[in-house]
Amino acid sequence: MNPDLLLVFGGLLLFGLLISYAVQYSKNKEEQRGQIIQSLGFTPLEVSATLTERINNFYNWDESKPKVALNNISRKMLPDGEMYLFDMEDSDTEKQNIAFLSPELALSQFWIFPRIEIGNTTGKLMNKALVWVISKIKTPIDFSEVPEFQKHYIVCSSDPDSTRRFLDANLLQ
Repeated sequence: MNPDLLLVFGGLLLFGLLISYAVQYSKNKEEQRGQIIQSLGFTPLEVSATLTERINNFYNWDESKPKVALNNISRKMLPDGEMYLFDMEDSDTEKQNIAFLSPELALSQFWIFPRIEIGNTTGKLMNKALVWVISKIKTPIDFSEVPEFQKHYIVCSSDPDSTRRFLDANLLQ
């Protein structure tokens, strides 16, 4: 048999195995995510036009921006409202989000950003740069009373006092 043909066949076989592994890995991660979400008491939902419109109205302050698409929606009923987990896709990013819907809840908008978890000097500089960029858009909020939360997340808001009242130490823990 021709060695070049054998090499091409071997390369195609290896490529096929890699694709198969990637697909299986993705399926396993998705199943694992679904199991975690269900163990937290969430129920998967079909995408509905009504919920998509409510979320778009909340997130799209700039009417010139295109509407977003929702995927992987799950809901958990709470005593005073509903909590949704969902992926939101716009033209350039996909974000994982949480939404609380309650007639008793009057919150200011706030954002939670994960800190970069690199323990060296580079990671610290990157986190400082992240806080600096965020501070140009909204006010970063200090939660030093809950150091474990502060270590992993940055919270910012245009109304820090209202956000602090909502995100009390019990909720952050």
